[in-house]
Amino acid sequence: MLTATELYPLTTTLWIVLWVEVVIYLGTGLYEAFDDYYYKSPKWVFVNERLNTYIWFRDKKNHKMHASLAMVLGLIALNGVLEGAVFRFEIELIFISLALLNMSIWCMAPPCKQLAWKMLPVAPEFHLQYISFMFFADLIRLEVLALCVFFNLWGIFVFFRRTLRLSEAPQTYEELRAHMVEAGAGADLVMWDKVLGHKEPEATEL
Repeated sequence: MLTATELYPLTTTLWIVLWVEVVIYLGTGLYEAFDDYYYKSPKWVFVNERLNTYIWFRDKKNHKMHASLAMVLGLIALNGVLEGAVFRFEIELIFISLALLNMSIWCMAPPCKQLAWKMLPVAPEFHLQYISFMFFADLIRLEVLALCVFFNLWGIFVFFRRTLRLSEAPQTYEELRAHMVEAGAGADLVMWDKVLGHKEPEATEL
């Protein structure tokens, strides 16, 4: 384990991980932080074909909070790349941020096992966290490592004990897709159709 003031020179693996985080998270954070004139409000912020300002505010707030977390994670990674080394606290922040993101993915996974199991391989947080645990767990404090494990376990617990038990929740992708169509989830709908290989039935000629 590193001491509080000890610098850890970047290895090839850590250098690659940090650059991936810079590209994904700093890029996403910068775009979402300044996309106010490009962001298109989703269909669900309209009630009775009229913009509901409260729902719009909640959606916008979640969007900007995502941008904030992404930028923090991306800036930590960028600092490590520029300095060529990282402190223990910087590595711990990366561990905790990835663990929180993975916890959120589990907690907010749709109550459809068919889709939920395919969300993890798509999420970069899952792979980055796995690599971090594999190669850099010995650099951080044991209590921080335990906290990261707890965050992940809590997300999994909520998914199985809460999310999957929601009343009237869709249990197949076809049922969930109907909800997505109703909510106007255009881009997400196209992405998950491709991931799950969903094809609309061809219209039969009369």
